[in-house]
Amino acid sequence: MTPRETIDAGETLQIILPFPPSVNGYWRSIVRGKGPKAYPAQIISEAGREYITAVASTVYKQSIGDLFNDRKVSLEIHLHPRRRGSDIDNFTKGLFDALTKSGVWNDDSQIVRCSTRMRKPIKGGFVVLYARLATPEEIDETETFEVAPAIAAVRM
Repeated sequence: MTPRETIDAGETLQIILPFPPSVNGYWRSIVRGKGPKAYPAQIISEAGREYITAVASTVYKQSIGDLFNDRKVSLEIHLHPRRRGSDIDNFTKGLFDALTKSGVWNDDSQIVRCSTRMRKPIKGGFVVLYARLATPEEIDETETFEVAPAIAAVRM
């Protein structure tokens, strides 16, 4: 069974990926132009571009490109960092960006549920991603959640 058939059948797909650079190392600030026309810009760093290439290679080898197209996705992410003390929120942006550029989905806005867990550090680090199509209930939660009571409680 191909990954595409598995995901269509509602099964969870396990994807092993290299560990992403932190968001602090993924982006680089530069100045474009000269003199009064100069302006700051954010670009993907060399480490970020290398990571995108590594993820694209993994996606190709595992035949998971174009897996989700424009369908809603539910993820569970297990981060095995290179060392202790890593902040859990510093790594998902590079991971999602690389998966988007590798064609696994059209855009990371398709993710309706994501759970991220920090795991035991491993030399070199890696990510175990469990991806599946979002259930109708998960999709419905994004459309029907009542915000008004929560806003009223905050404003009191």
